[in-house]
Amino acid sequence: MDARRGELRTGQLLNNQVDAFVTGGFMLLVLLLVGSCGRVWWQLLARKTAPEFCEEPYTSLSPGAETVRAGELAS
Repeated sequence: MDARRGELRTGQLLNNQVDAFVTGGFMLLVLLLVGSCGRVWWQLLARKTAPEFCEEPYTSLSPGAETVRAGELAS
């Protein structure tokens, strides 16, 4: 019975270590993302870099396309 408990504890320990490793990896990725965004925001707010606007050019709808107003259903 004690040998079985030892195997279960070893399995649980390994599972906990894998969980901790994966969680740490995700935390590192989130910290890198937040740090990168914070760096860009800091540069924008400190006016060290100019904001870059990258909108797509306007394209009109084709002549046969119908527009649907908010709240109306297309028939």
